[in-house]
Amino acid sequence: MIDEEGLNARFGQDEDTAAAACDYVDSFERAYRFVNVVDLAKQRHIGEAIIRTAAQPSIWPLVLRHGRAALLNRVKSRLPG
Repeated sequence: MIDEEGLNARFGQDEDTAAAACDYVDSFERAYRFVNVVDLAKQRHIGEAIIRTAAQPSIWPLVLRHGRAALLNRVKSRLPG
């Protein structure tokens, strides 16, 4: 992705910039994997969502943070009054 987007050409190739670019790309890849798991769960492919989550520890913080909020919202919406 760094090469595809031309980040090296646009921002240089010093060590700090390269590290920041790698972190940037990693965050997008992590978000993509998380969204993929969410899509599986929404399609009710819960087993596959769990397997993919277990196999990708880098997305666990996202699943815990956002998954917990989604579960709480779902429970609240089903409570009377």
